[in-house]
Amino acid sequence: MSSRVERFRQRRITRKRTLAAILLFFILLFIGILTADYGVNNLIDDDRNAAIVAVNNNDDTVEIMLMNRRIILNKQYINRDLKYLRDKLNEIFQ
Repeated sequence: MSSRVERFRQRRITRKRTLAAILLFFILLFIGILTADYGVNNLIDDDRNAAIVAVNNNDDTVEIMLMNRRIILNKQYINRDLKYLRDKLNEIFQ
């Protein structure tokens, strides 16, 4: 039978090793996805960039592409709401 100190020391070492293994797994997973995306973009589009996430900012829209799925945000509504909020806060604090 081992002492209490030895048991907790073993638990601490096991916890550190488990955390390191999980962290290494996610790093390798991210690097693998990035490498595959780079290779596919190079073969298909002859573009030497990784494009998992791309953001294009236009005059009145923001286009977010996440793994070739497009999300378009209209900045007109956001700007209108921010102006309304700014005006209300100016009324309150002045």
